[in-house]
Amino acid sequence: MVRGRRRTSRLTGAPVRGATGDTTGGRCPDLRPPVGSVGMIARVTFRGLVARRARIVLTVLSIVIGVSFVSGAFILTDSFRRAFDSLFAELDRGIDLRVRGDSAFGGGGGGAPSPAELADRIAELPGVAWVEPNLDAPAVVLDADGEPLPSRGGPTLGISWTGDERIGGRILRSGEPPRGIGEVVLDESTTERLDLELGDTVRIAVSDGVREFTLVGTTGLGGAARSIASRATIAAFDPVTAQEVLGSQGVYDSIDVAVEPGSADDVQRAIEPLLPPELEVVTGETVVRETAERIGNAVELFRWVLLGFALIALFVSAFLINNTFRIIVGQRVRELALLRAIGASGRQVRTMVLGESFVIALLATAIGLLGGVGVSEALTAIFNAGGAGFPQAGTIIAGRTVVVALLVGVGVTMAATLAPAVQAGRIPPVAAMRIEPAPARRGSPRRYVFGALLVAGGVALYCVGVFRKPGDL
Repeated sequence: MVRGRRRTSRLTGAPVRGATGDTTGGRCPDLRPPVGSVGMIARVTFRGLVARRARIVLTVLSIVIGVSFVSGAFILTDSFRRAFDSLFAELDRGIDLRVRGDSAFGGGGGGAPSPAELADRIAELPGVAWVEPNLDAPAVVLDADGEPLPSRGGPTLGISWTGDERIGGRILRSGEPPRGIGEVVLDESTTERLDLELGDTVRIAVSDGVREFTLVGTTGLGGAARSIASRATIAAFDPVTAQEVLGSQGVYDSIDVAVEPGSADDVQRAIEPLLPPELEVVTGETVVRETAERIGNAVELFRWVLLGFALIALFVSAFLINNTFRIIVGQRVRELALLRAIGASGRQVRTMVLGESFVIALLATAIGLLGGVGVSEALTAIFNAGGAGFPQAGTIIAGRTVVVALLVGVGVTMAATLAPAVQAGRIPPVAAMRIEPAPARRGSPRRYVFGALLVAGGVALYCVGVFRKPGDL
């Protein structure tokens, strides 16, 4: 008996039962189709991905875009929150008590001002170590040509400062604190930009016009807030001068109090009788908690705005994924029918299609997480170019961000692929004997060129709108 080479299926690599090339009239070959194994389904899935890599790349790209926007929104807002938490934690350092406008009268930031003489009365109370009046208002530093110094994205403010480094987080980098009507301390970044030295004259536009001041020192914030605060332009005056030049004669925005160890409650009770009804005294812990809540609410609102755009991108991605897999299933009717003919069940065919989408989703999600970092950095740069003043204080990729990215990337992809997978599982084996239609003609290159020009034009118009300065044509 002469036996030929054992044959295998071209689709699956599995041996074809009964196909051994027996030509001598041995026992009847076993024509029963094999039941598709997990290994066979895995091999077919992998070969399908390789064979259709061009379409797979487009599918991956659509998923990457959606995941990048979602993860970028979380990365950006988490990074912002940590940066602002660091900034305000430094600004509120050393504060035991704060006198401010009563919350019932709109206080907690922007309420009724505190009389200047109240700061002097509080300073005389037993247990009080230091009093720091707070006052800030717009004050524009002018360059050598008399033009406003361009903003670096942060605020441009004049503030009151006693020079004490124990409260409020501000540090004297060089020189002396401001003393008297003609002295000013600038932040170190502004001093470097203007190439100033101690003793130089600085022109600053304040509430009553442009005034000249003598630079007596430089200041900045300590700790992690130093790099964040470098985007701001700060002119610090002594409290009395600040009232005059910032247009708040006789009042402060609030009054911070540092007390001797263990005397916070006694000092708070001593301050309360001194306050008019529109003012209140709160602890430093309350100040920190309320600041964190305000930051959290603002960041959360900003996150939902970004997620709104991300959801639009995800909807478009799901639409593209669904259509892509429908096209792929339509092009693979004969292949899938042959799988059914050699023993694969409809469930196994569905699993194969869903397996392809799962592999694609995992790959795209991993790329999308990296893309989210790029989206975060790009949005920060764009917003800062428009003068938003967002800080750059490192990138935060929280565990929650990874989980959300996986849920979005894999979940949306699997949901969009479910209908094509069900359709693939219903293909009958007899479809393998149908005549395969001629392949569709590819689109004209002109369409791609025209589409690319439209995209480039849209990007150009967007950049013009973002980076155009007021008054430019």
